[in-house]
Amino acid sequence: MSTPGQDLHRQLRITPTPFKYAEVYFNACFEEIFPHEGAFWETKLNGTEVMEILQLLDISYNRDYMIKSYTNPKNHNTEVYHSANDPCVFAFFDLYKDPTDQNDMFLFGISFERKDESIILQKILDIYRQLGTASPFSYDLLNKQLYNKVFKSSFYFYTGNYAKYDKQIIHHNLNTET
Repeated sequence: MSTPGQDLHRQLRITPTPFKYAEVYFNACFEEIFPHEGAFWETKLNGTEVMEILQLLDISYNRDYMIKSYTNPKNHNTEVYHSANDPCVFAFFDLYKDPTDQNDMFLFGISFERKDESIILQKILDIYRQLGTASPFSYDLLNKQLYNKVFKSSFYFYTGNYAKYDKQIIHHNLNTET
């Protein structure tokens, strides 16, 4: 886990390689993608689809922790699970809950190497097509919206001062000793 408020782009000395990575992201109903006991939303998914994608990318994550984090009304953090092989390959879960949101929406995204594009896009679109509630699907090759949110945290989270009890970005499986 990283120290809050640090810019990982500089800390890890990452130099983005143009066109090596692609990103996909969309907003969806949390309970549709992660069905669980006590969920109110009906879903066509069985809850293992995200895990299948993350296993392909060598990203380990804790499904129970994700559900516990989302269902905690005081938690608005963003959870980022990095690949064991490449910190630029990651799953992005923005668990912010808008007080007026009646659809339990969250932002879900994946950054992956383009060499894995066909299988990742197939699997993520299989999930997306079964959702009853979702925002437009975004494919990003140039703008790196997720990269900027994850590695240039001031871009998304901080405005000069790091507020300890506000929304935070939590990195999992990230070795910052490199």
